[in-house]
Amino acid sequence: MAAYNRLNGTFMCENKKLLTDILRREWGFKGFVLSDFGRGVRSTVPSALAGLNVEMHSAHYYGQKMIQAVKRGELSEAVVDRLLSEKLYVMFVMGIFDHKWKQPRSVVRCPEHLAIALDVARKAAVLLKNEGSILPLDPQKIRSIAVIGPNANGPNGFGGNSYMQGGGSGACPQVREAIISPLRGTKQVAGNLRILYAQGCPVPTRTRSGKKAKKQKSPAVSQRSSQKLIEEAVNAARQAEVAVLFVGLNGMLEGEGHDRRSALLPAEQEELIKKVANTNPRTIVFLTAGSYIDCRNWIDTVKGLIFHPYCGEKIGQAMAEILFGKVNPGGKLPVSFPQSIDQYPKNTMWFSAQGYSRCKQSNVYSEGIFVGYRYLDRNRCKVMFPFGYGLSYTTFRFERISVYKKAQNVVVDVTISNTGSRTGDEVVQLYVRDMESSVPRPVRELKGFKRVTLAPGQRRKVSFVLKKDAFAFWHPGKKKWTVEPGLFTIDVGPNSRTFPLSATVSLP
Repeated sequence: MAAYNRLNGTFMCENKKLLTDILRREWGFKGFVLSDFGRGVRSTVPSALAGLNVEMHSAHYYGQKMIQAVKRGELSEAVVDRLLSEKLYVMFVMGIFDHKWKQPRSVVRCPEHLAIALDVARKAAVLLKNEGSILPLDPQKIRSIAVIGPNANGPNGFGGNSYMQGGGSGACPQVREAIISPLRGTKQVAGNLRILYAQGCPVPTRTRSGKKAKKQKSPAVSQRSSQKLIEEAVNAARQAEVAVLFVGLNGMLEGEGHDRRSALLPAEQEELIKKVANTNPRTIVFLTAGSYIDCRNWIDTVKGLIFHPYCGEKIGQAMAEILFGKVNPGGKLPVSFPQSIDQYPKNTMWFSAQGYSRCKQSNVYSEGIFVGYRYLDRNRCKVMFPFGYGLSYTTFRFERISVYKKAQNVVVDVTISNTGSRTGDEVVQLYVRDMESSVPRPVRELKGFKRVTLAPGQRRKVSFVLKKDAFAFWHPGKKKWTVEPGLFTIDVGPNSRTFPLSATVSLP
């Protein structure tokens, strides 16, 4: 799918270099390309010549306008034939003309798919902080728990399909009665524990006015009633041995067409966290969002923090199982959590309620190839949590590394063991450093990772086969992928800043 935006001044649906030169000729893609819905296409002839096969979701620039372009001699029939044949190829391969694509309705939410949804939710959680090993909770050692937060008790108050998932194309239709909320999941897992519930603060929503979007509190929620919600939460936290907060964002705050204006949580949620943590020193936070959240205003006040990204209707069950140790978290951050948004280059991101077509201003990605953790590494920025970070209820040791060449590849063998008392997952991450590059390069780049499950005391060899492309970079002068001879360092560890194992390899 070709997106709405421009790249270097060219709309994606008109970008022949991307849609034809790279996608088809370099990568060998044989399928068809469709536009993003609505306003993705801005022209007829340039889009067709670029290689856009289908305009979605209706024919505004294609259809009759394409027929007229052919009649005027602006577009050859051969181009139209090619665009159509590429679509028909996929339809034949998928068996659509033979009606092989039909599936019974019973496949929707079948037991096998629900099991996958639960497995995803269990594996997605990232344990970021576990001070004093407060997690997991032992229901045999505590008698009461406070479950608090706007995300705690299901989708009531959330608009549309926005509960604990992103908006726009990131949202899936929700079967509300099937959603297992954290409160419901806790009741299922916690046994005979006394559970106190409090919403704590309003569900944060967003309304649109004209071309501007702004956040607001839930409808009919006054400042007074908002304060009452916090007081109820503080009271629940005071009565419980442990307070667990379920906070974060939703599809009304971030999604397609409306990015966040701040990396912070909504102010009411930050106030809630700080007041609950001040009341109960054994406070744990489950944080749900689609990306990085600036935690600096409250991270030091809580004992435990789990980042649980959007992952479907089973997220509440997975949260409860992780909270009480029935599941050992093993996820890793797919993004860096800097200490603040100020660590990113100034003026890289520019926000406007109007698009480029009206204001003629663009986002300029001044960091170039140094995107994400590469930028933070290059500038030696201290981060809150690095890319690839994630803790476990057990411990692991990276023991040995062996690097050798085999045919045209480089093989890396790593030995890892579980030194703790619980079965758990570790994600072995392999990064490559080019030590002698002729052009500026990232400090290191992720080139491989494998998630392994180890029982207590178990040891395993994990192998990576690095092909030529693992050592290649795009040479701006030569305009091609290049591997320069020289020394490369292989760094292996549990995240992008911790490397207990390193080795070098020389390429001719």
